[in-house]
Order: sequence, then C-alpha cells, then structure tokens
Amino acid sequence: MMNNLLAIETSSDVTGVSLIVNGEPIDTSEDIIRSKNLAVWIYDILKKNSMQVQNLDGIAVDIGPGGFTSLRAGLSIAKGLAMSSSLPIIPVNLFNAVAFDVGNLLQETYIIAMHAYGKKFFLQSFNKTASVSDASISSDLSVLKGKAVVGYKLDSDVDCKLNFTPSSVMIGLYAYSNFDYLHTDNISSLECLYIGSNF
Repeated sequence: MMNNLLAIETSSDVTGVSLIVNGEPIDTSEDIIRSKNLAVWIYDILKKNSMQVQNLDGIAVDIGPGGFTSLRAGLSIAKGLAMSSSLPIIPVNLFNAVAFDVGNLLQETYIIAMHAYGKKFFLQSFNKTASVSDASISSDLSVLKGKAVVGYKLDSDVDCKLNFTPSSVMIGLYAYSNFDYLHTDNISSLECLYIGSNF
C-alpha cells in the first residue's frame, strides 16, 4: 500500500513541496519564487517530519504545462531523488490536477487557462474531470469569451468562473488518488509537457 508521497510543484511562479501521508497533506512549503529553494525545502520538510527519502513510496511532480526552466528544475530534482532511492515517479499534468480539484463544482464544459508569458496562455477544455481537448497555447483571448474559465494569472479582461493557484498539495492529492494509474519506474524517459515556446 502506498502511503507517503513527496509532491513537487514548479510550473509557474509558485514553487512548492508537500508531504502527503495516507492521502492527507501533513506539511507544505510554498512561495511565489522560482525553484531556487526547492532542494532546501525538500531537505527541510523531510527532516522536520523525521523522514528520509527512503521512507517515501513515490515522488509526485508537476510536468506541465508551465515554464520550461522551472518544469525542468522540478523534474530533475524528482528524478534524482527517485533514482537514488529506487522510487517511482508520479508525473502529474497540472490541468488534470486542477480538474480533479474543481471539476465537480462545474456543470458545464469549462476551460482551464494559465498565463504562460507575454500575452500567451496555456489552456485545455474539460467536462467534470475528463479532458475534452489537448493542452495548447494561445494569445487569442476570444477563445475564452463566453466560456466557463478556471484561471490563474490571466488578463483582467477574462471573466473567470473560478480561480486556482498551482499547488504542491493539489499535485500530491491527485497523485495519491491516481497512483496506480500514473506511477512509473521508467524514470529516465520522463519529460515535461512542453507546449509551444514555453518560457
């Protein structure tokens, strides 16, 4: 039985690490910075909770969509921890985790959208928790007009039905609930979900 997960979030300006034990977040370190403190936070959260990497059952990591450099940093640390301790990685698509978190609150098909860079944003359509399109990137705000939008850091002209903030807790809870389906021991072939010219 899988009990202990370390969850890593680095898709945006929010960087975070959470410890999930028996499906519950027991500790989290998150801040609006790039991933420069990630390794220190991982060390601190494990030490604070009297755990070692070997006590974990897996490493959950956000693989995108998101920023090119920040996603690579998160996945690289996850791969290093997993390989050094023979742990599986649970790669999590951020938008799937958001849909898992909010999908049952919405009755209609909706779009999850997140600022990418400049005027561009990532987007993907969902119905409840099921995706109905692939993730893509756009700068055309008209694709969001008149739609139910779940958004993060979008242009002020976009009327969001709900807002979200990328979170290591969100990543960890989705990974915990979908561990059997998502986990992999084939760590070296894992890549981030790069869409367009990610920043």
